[in-house]
Amino acid sequence: MTCALPQDVLRLLDRSELAFGTVRRGRIGGVRESEALGAGTDFHDYRHYVPGDDMRFLDWNALGRLGEAHVKRFRQDETGRLTLLIDRSASMAADAAAATARTIAAAVGYTGLATGYDVELAPVPGDDVRLEGSRWRGRGAAGPLFEQLDGLGFGSRVGLADALNRTAGSRDLGSVAVLVTDFAEPGGADRVLRIFRTRRCRVAVVQVLHPAVIPSLGYHEIIDPEVREDTRVRVRVTRRVQDAFRARLARYHEHVRLRCRAFDVRHAVVDAGTAADRALVVALKDGGVLR
Repeated sequence: MTCALPQDVLRLLDRSELAFGTVRRGRIGGVRESEALGAGTDFHDYRHYVPGDDMRFLDWNALGRLGEAHVKRFRQDETGRLTLLIDRSASMAADAAAATARTIAAAVGYTGLATGYDVELAPVPGDDVRLEGSRWRGRGAAGPLFEQLDGLGFGSRVGLADALNRTAGSRDLGSVAVLVTDFAEPGGADRVLRIFRTRRCRVAVVQVLHPAVIPSLGYHEIIDPEVREDTRVRVRVTRRVQDAFRARLARYHEHVRLRCRAFDVRHAVVDAGTAADRALVVALKDGGVLR
C-alpha cells in the first residue's frame, strides 16, 4: 500500500500549514522566528528551569528572590526543520496501524515541505534502517519522502522510549518534532514526554488508536508484543472483565491527553485504518498539528 496522497488531499494541505509557524522566505533554507533559549536579542519570557537547560540563561535574580529556578527565553531567527519520528515498535506492525502511520507522516511531511521547512525522517528505532537520503526541501521532494515511507518496516522488539532516548540523544532534532506512535508500551507515554522535555524544540504527538476490540466471553490466550514475544497469559473474560477493559482503555487515553498538555506537547488522535482523506486533515488540525 502506497502512502502517496491523492490530489484532493494535497490541495487541502496546500491550504494548510504546520501550527508552529511558517518559514519566511529570503535566506537559504528559509528562517522563522523562534521563541526558544538561544542567542537572540529580543527577550520573550521566562519558563521554569528543567535539567539540561543551558545555565547561561538562568535568571539568578529570580532564583534569589523567589527561590525557584527560571530561564530566560529570547526570540531568534532559526532555520525551520521538521523531524518526523516514526514509532516502529511491535504494536505498530499491524497493517492498519502501519499504513496509517505512513499516511500521517506523509501528510505532515508534505505540509512542512510546502511551507518552507526542511523535512527529515527519523525512524525509531533506526539502527537497522537504511535511508536513501533523509532530508528533503520543497514540494518537489514529496515523491522521494513518500517512497522512503513506503519502504519503512515495522515490528521492532525495542521499546519506543528506549529507542527514542537513543535517537534523540544521538542526533539534533529539528525546531519542530512530530512523533507518530500508538503509545502502547506500558508507561511509555510518560517516559517519552520526559525525553522531549529537555529538547529545545516544539513537539507534537499523533497517536494512532487501534480498534478497541473487546475480547469475547470465554478463555483467551493473550500475547503482549511490547513485552516479549513468548509472554503468554491465559485469562477468562467475563462481562465484568469487558467493562473493566473499556473503562481502563478510556482512562489511559485521557491520561495521555492530560500528560501531553502538562508537557506542552500538541496531541492529535487518528484511528488506525483512517484513509488519506479530509477526515485525516481535520484530525491533525483538531490536535493542533496543522492549521
